[in-house]
Parts: sequence; structure tokens; C-alpha cells
Amino acid sequence: MRTNVTVLLLLPLFISSVGWTNGPEGGLRPAGIFGDHMVLQQGQELPFWGWAIPGSEVTVTMKGQSRSVQAGEDGRWLLKMPALPASSQPMEVQIRGGEEKLVFHDVLVGEVWLCSGQSNMGVQVKTAANAEAEIASANDPALRVFGVPGTVSPVPLDNVSGAWGSTTSGTVGNFSAVAYYFAKNLRQDMNVPFGLIIAAKGNTPAEGFVDPETVQTDPRLQYARNTLAAIHRMYPSYQSDFADFEKSFNGEGKKAFSTYMAWGRENLEAARASKPLTPEPVLPLGPGVVMPWSVRHIPSTVYNGMIHPLIPYAIRGALWYQGEGNTHYAVGHYDGVQSAMTSGWRRLWGQGDFPFLFVQLANYYAKSDLPTAYARLREKQTIIRDTCPNTAMAVAIDIGDENNIHAKNKQDVGKRLALCARATVYGEENVVYRGPRFRSMEKLGDGRVRLHFDHIERGLRTRDDASATGFTVGGKDQAFHPATAKIDGDTVVVACPEVPEPVAVRYGWEHNPVCNLQNAAGLPAEPFRTDD
Repeated sequence: MRTNVTVLLLLPLFISSVGWTNGPEGGLRPAGIFGDHMVLQQGQELPFWGWAIPGSEVTVTMKGQSRSVQAGEDGRWLLKMPALPASSQPMEVQIRGGEEKLVFHDVLVGEVWLCSGQSNMGVQVKTAANAEAEIASANDPALRVFGVPGTVSPVPLDNVSGAWGSTTSGTVGNFSAVAYYFAKNLRQDMNVPFGLIIAAKGNTPAEGFVDPETVQTDPRLQYARNTLAAIHRMYPSYQSDFADFEKSFNGEGKKAFSTYMAWGRENLEAARASKPLTPEPVLPLGPGVVMPWSVRHIPSTVYNGMIHPLIPYAIRGALWYQGEGNTHYAVGHYDGVQSAMTSGWRRLWGQGDFPFLFVQLANYYAKSDLPTAYARLREKQTIIRDTCPNTAMAVAIDIGDENNIHAKNKQDVGKRLALCARATVYGEENVVYRGPRFRSMEKLGDGRVRLHFDHIERGLRTRDDASATGFTVGGKDQAFHPATAKIDGDTVVVACPEVPEPVAVRYGWEHNPVCNLQNAAGLPAEPFRTDD
């Protein structure tokens, strides 16, 4: 049985390697990411690929330069064009294959970003804050977007459908708000074209975005391999008849998820009442397996349908806004999952450690989640920022909405991601892009604790100059109580009468904390805890 499972798990990799073609049939066919109005990445070699008559010569020409390659026996071809400088002057890209010729018009060269994650990346301008004014003022022909259809698949797909569109008041309403405000902010000063590839899928955990090879080989994803093995064992139709599998799996998956969430709600209430917690239920797939509740939650399915068809289109880097889908389960694995996903994408794109900028979860009153799930996941995101190379994190703990997981303020999210890019990607000096970060704790001996921070940037303060909030103090009994907090120079002094001998401090350690510490640049302090 173990051998059969291994073969099934490796099947997507085998299919991809031998030329599984799920693009359109015919003669000369560039990959679907290419089209009129596209933006090409400046300063990098530019891969072009697609299909043609087997053995035929394919030639790509632009800016007076041409390169050719012979299509393989399976009809596939790939070549790389020389790097180009940024240009807002429209050009043509011509592709010839045998007797056929295609021409893409109105092509610009600038900065290209892949914008991925779940629904908060997908939230559109028309449903975000100040939508009417933002839409009315939108007119930027050099800011362009390609929307990837939300397809999930059991095997890596080779092609994608879609079209590039420029920013106008008639189109911007459907753009990703976070991605749009990120690019709009940078466009104000950089004055180069921006292309945004939006590959967001709502209600998805990070595991769905990890490529199959990484799932199979990365030691941090053993539980994901267990899940896939169990799915193959229980549902043999997973790859042979995906439509049939969806019907049968979704029923069992949703039923199991309901059981799991009911257990979570019971334990949330028990924890609040200081009552004993009940054991985690054994779900249908067996022990040691994370139970997905929809096909989009199965490892690699989102990657297969939405990310794989884009590789190796030249990009500057990636934006990532995801995490809510992992607060239901596997919180403890999250830093390994996102770091493994990032490494896998970088390996497959072959552009080195390209920049990876992401958003830490905003404040939200998650009524049905497990105790401290949001706080723990934010902590994992901080670990990712500190350990995964060439990453930066935009903190959003102060701009969420306790009643709406899709907080409407996406302007500030985009702006903070743009600050990350200015400082870590584009090398702008004197750009403050991080808020205060806890460095050390000093016990003062009288029941007070002094907290020291990095990234205070000309001093600590609070929003609206109110008293500092969001701090709790714990003693040896591990019970935490709200604390008073006072800014003292570049430090914060906290105390709590109920805890005369404090041993630990937490800040913003809740689903929806009311916390207001920031630096002089107006960037919020990162949530933290001094205990393990």
C-alpha cells in the first residue's frame, strides 16, 4: 500500500515532466499570460513560452532584437529575450512559428508583481473604503492588471486564461484593492509602468499554494503528505475523476470540519471559563492528518491551477495576504508552510530569492476560532519575517474590523506594503517601514516591568495621544491580567496590581486587541509575548 500511495503522490510531478498539455490545441500558441497591454519586467531576461508544431522554429522579436528556438517533440518551446529598460512607450512583441505570426500590441516595460493569497488579497476596490471616490479618480494607463481565474486542480496546469487591463474608472473597481493601492503608491514617485498579476483564492490555507515537489520533499510538510496519502487512500477518484471526487469529498470534508469547529467553540468557551478542555476529535482521515473541508484546502490544488501556469513569467517579487485560512487548523505549522511555499516558488521561477512581502493578520473578532489562534498565527508570521530571506511584513493590527474579516481599509495596507518595497526592494534611503518591535524586558523590582523596543524611529507614542493599551501581565500562575502602560522615553513601563511579581508581558495577544502603540512615523508596534 505504501508503494501505491507514493506513486499516486508523485503522479503530478511525473505528468508535468512528460509534457501533460492542458492548454488550447492548434499551432502556434503562446502561454495565456502573454497578451495585448501586458507589462514586462524591466532589467531581467524575459522568458517566453508556449506551444507550436513539433520541431518547428519559433522566433520572438521585440525592440529590434530576435531570438529563436525549436519546439520540442511535445510542441513545447521556451526562450529568453534580453533584458529591457523601463519604458512607458508602447511597443509590439511579435512571435513567429512556421507560417504563423502573432503580434501583441501596447506592451510596456516596468515592474511586475505577483499578488497572491486568499480573500483579503482578492477584495476589490469597489467593496473597499472610499470606493466611489477612488473609482472616479482612477485613470492610469501604465498601471495594469492580469486576473488569474480561481481554478483548483489535482495536477499542475500548463496554461491560464485571462487578459491584461489598464486602470480606468470603468475597470479599477474589479481590481484587488491591496495590490492596486500598493502599485498606486509606488507609481507616484517611481514613474515606471506597473503590472499586477492577481492570483487570489478566498477561503484557502497556505498549504493549497505549495507546489507538489515541495510538499513531497520538505520535512516541514510531513503532515501535508499524510493528508494527501489519506485522501488518495479514501478517494481513489481524486486524480482519475476530479469532478466526481469533488462531490464525494466535499460532503465528508464539510461534515468533518463542522465537527472540528464545534469542538473548537466548546473549548473556546471552556478556556474562557477556566474549565478543562476536551480532546481533539479523531477525523475521518485518521490520526496525524489535517482534515481539509473543501478541495481548495488540499495541498497544492491552488498552486496547480493558479500559480504553476504563470511560471516562469519574469516578476520583481510577490505580495502575499493570507493566514485566516490557517487559524482553523495547523497554526503550529504555519511558519514552516509559508517559508516552504516561498522557497518553492523561488526555486521554480529561477530568479533567486526574489522579494516576498506579506501582510500580518489584522485585528478581527474571530468568534468561532480556537483560543489565541489569530495571535499565534501573527507570531508565526513574525518568525517568517525574521528567518526567511528577503521578506518584509506589513503590520495591520490597528486597521482591521472586529465585525468584518475583510476590513475595508485597504489603502493603508497597500501603503505599508509599498513602504516595505521602497526600503527593501527599491533601495530608497530614510524610508521607515517597520513599527516598534519588542527587544527585551527589564524587571524593576517593584511590580513594574520596563520594555525596550527596536525601530522606535524618533520615539514611541500612541494614536491620538491616548494612554497605551493592549498590554497584559502574567505571574507564576500563568494567568494574565490587563496592565497599565506608560511610555517612558524610548521604553514602556507596565504594571498590574493583581500581579505583584510579573514574569511575562503580552501585547496585542488576542484575536481583536485594542492596542495603540506606534512610532513617530505612525507605524504600529508588532504584537508579541515574552513567554513561550
